[in-house]
Amino acid sequence: MPDRSASPDLDARYGRSARRRPPRILLALGLAVLLAAVAFVGVRFAHQPARVTTVAYEHAGPGSITVTFQLSGAPDRAMHCTAQALDAARAQVGFAAVDLPPRGERDTMHEVTITTQGDAVAAEVIGCEPA
Repeated sequence: MPDRSASPDLDARYGRSARRRPPRILLALGLAVLLAAVAFVGVRFAHQPARVTTVAYEHAGPGSITVTFQLSGAPDRAMHCTAQALDAARAQVGFAAVDLPPRGERDTMHEVTITTQGDAVAAEVIGCEPA
């Protein structure tokens, strides 16, 4: 059986030190940082704005174009969406805004007809925000 009384002398001779536990303040600080990161991520993703995706557009006549879009997220909030019609040079030739009431579903499809001042070749939804 080894002699435990010589252990402090051997530690001093070979430069070993007793194992030290990290101070409790460092553990508390690490836990606080972790909790802050989790809270930040939770708040960030809980309040994401609605996403809008342009699905299709169709020429409704010589002076108008209809755009179909999908709205995802925030089913309990009224939304204000804007759309634009574009010509061949990608210049805006029409603009429309539509207010949507709260929806019962998370993903919904909508259409808006844009009156144009020129020949529209494309249409897109610029975005949606809470009304």
